[in-house]
This record gives sequence, structure tokens and C-alpha cells, in this order.
Amino acid sequence: MAESERFTTAAILAGGQSRRMGYDKFRLTIGEKGLLDQLTDILSREFAHIIVVANSDDLVPPAGTTVIRDVYPGRGPLSGIHAALRASGSDYIFCMACDMPEINLAYIRHLKGRLSTRPYDAALGLVNACPEPFQAFYSRQVLPGIEQNLQIGRLRLQDLISSLNCLLIPENEIRSFSPDLGIFANINTPAELDKYRFSQAGRFFNE
Repeated sequence: MAESERFTTAAILAGGQSRRMGYDKFRLTIGEKGLLDQLTDILSREFAHIIVVANSDDLVPPAGTTVIRDVYPGRGPLSGIHAALRASGSDYIFCMACDMPEINLAYIRHLKGRLSTRPYDAALGLVNACPEPFQAFYSRQVLPGIEQNLQIGRLRLQDLISSLNCLLIPENEIRSFSPDLGIFANINTPAELDKYRFSQAGRFFNE
């Protein structure tokens, strides 16, 4: 596969139950537009294919996306990554969740560059000595391992990550792109949404 075709796909996981938010997070809005649509718009600047993993019939697909369902529904974000990898035609996919309002394309390009130097199963940020499972790349080569974990009920992402040959980006390196590590923030409650809307407006996207 040509170098340019190795990193053509991004996946947005939108299948969580959102108990603390009180409604499906794919409905989140910031400003006048839905967050999912905004994420799609930004990711499309870097990726040819955008996959949205969701299990709701109510989701209106953002323009230019492919919406798929979990093969193993009800088993958390691991099943979302699994479904996205199965649907992808590229060597690696970039994975994030639909409640993560900040994207840094320069950081994504940095991960691509690091992955191009040698093969890894995944590339993830390391914050407080813990791997961040999102805003990360995963190789299609890890599909068999994920499938096995899903079948036996081993659903923690950290269990998967600990079994992989991972490129771990140290925190100081991440901060050169996202000084406050905002790219790993997510919105879980209405109060967090209000805080982001009113106190962090304008920090959504960094080239």
C-alpha cells in the first residue's frame, strides 16, 4: 500500500449510552452546529474517509461520512474501535470519541510521521504515565486480538493497549501541540458542556 494510503481513515465513536449527559452525545452542539458535524468537517481536511460508529437509528449522518454499527453491541468503546477497523481500508485508523471537542491536525500529522518510521500496533499519547486510548491511531493488524478480547469479555481498552506494540508519545511532546492537553478532554455532563461553550469558545480547532 502506498504511503499516502496508509492513513486515509478516521473514526468517530458515537455509540455510548450517555447516562450522565441525559441524551446521546452525538447530539451535542457547540455554537450553531452539531459537534459531530464540526468534528467531521475538521477531520476531512486530513482524512479521505470518515467513519462514524453509532448504534442509534436517530443519528443523521454528517455529510461525507459512512455510519456503521458495532459488530458486538453493548461492549463499550473496544467494540467501536473493532467495528471501525473492520470497515477501514487503510493500514491505520485515527480514533476519537464524539464528545471530544478539540482536534489538533498538527498533532495528527506528527503521529503519522512517527508511525512512518517503523511499524507499530498503535500510536497513543501518554499522560500522567497512562496511555490515552483516543486521539490515537490503531493498526488493522490488531483486529484479531480485539476480536478475541470481545469474545471473552475482556473489554477494558487498557488491557488491549498493554498487549500491543505501542508508540507512546510522552507528555512533554504532546504539550508542544496542545499545551493544556485539551485534545484529550471530553464532555460528560451538561455542566461540562456549558463550561466549554462559555469559557473555552474558540479553542476548538488548531491547525
